Amino acid sequence: MQINYTCVQYSDINLRIADSPKLRGYFGQKYKDNNIMHNHNGDKVMYRYPLVQYKVIQHGIPTLIGLGDGAELLLNVGVHEHELDIGGIKHDIGSAKIDTRTEDVGISDDIISYEFETPWLPLSQKNKLAYSAADIIEREDKLKSILIGNIITFSKGIHYQVPDTIRVSLNVNKIDAKYKGNNMLGFVGSFNCNFVLPDHIGLGQDVSYGFGTIVKAKKIEGM
Repeated sequence: MQINYTCVQYSDINLRIADSPKLRGYFGQKYKDNNIMHNHNGDKVMYRYPLVQYKVIQHGIPTLIGLGDGAELLLNVGVHEHELDIGGIKHDIGSAKIDTRTEDVGISDDIISYEFETPWLPLSQKNKLAYSAADIIEREDKLKSILIGNIITFSKGIHYQVPDTIRVSLNVNKIDAKYKGNNMLGFVGSFNCNFVLPDHIGLGQDVSYGFGTIVKAKKIEGM
């Protein structure tokens, strides 16, 4: 399957990873009439995979990712923005790098390696307790199962029906992460799977705010 993909980067502005929610807040408020930009219907959260995602990656570059309908939307946003207001601090935009294309996604005959650019947050409060109580083998199995579920959630968001079994292997380490002042259990590292995913999309919880951002590393043989 192919989907439309747009990546907008403001490379002359430097932000902190912790500014990702403020980046989302700025665009969400400015384009509040379009729920694709913020996944809200009035005061209610729309529980769906976000087609527009906001993140600070590659040593501080504010980045917007659009998928499907979100890709076309970001083309207009990227061209017409002249400044960013991040927490009351205004940043002039000198230039925007806009990369738009079609991307292949879905089950693959190849095994592809990905790295997490930002911490992956796989655990809710409920399954965090189950994870903590599990032994080392059960923990690995649980994380693999959650990652497969994350990929399926992405697939549903772009209306792709997964035709075969998704297989994954993980090489991650625990890390303390903070979100809205809360301590979260995050993971950094890499994973392999038989599924093609676009660069810089997010997997797991709070992907709208930049968590779980991935990038392709390489194709490998076997698993």
